Amino acid sequence: MIEARLGLAKRVKDLAPDTASIHCMIHRQALASQTLPADMQLMSNIVINMVNFVKKSALNTMQFSILCNDLSADHITLLCHTYVR
Repeated sequence: MIEARLGLAKRVKDLAPDTASIHCMIHRQALASQTLPADMQLMSNIVINMVNFVKKSALNTMQFSILCNDLSADHITLLCHTYVR
């Protein structure tokens, strides 16, 4: 794992040796979500498809941001979901 020798984890360890680093926390959460019950997994897939539809094109993303601004939402951007092997 090169991150432990050259990346952010190494720099943080140099400054604060007592800190603990966790590799690929997002990957672990994504893998854990694959073992959800069927009804929760169905809902998760629907939400993922909706997010990916919005992020699929620049026009959809821009329209979503405008909608969020009009609704005075706290957040106006979405993160694209990717599947983890």
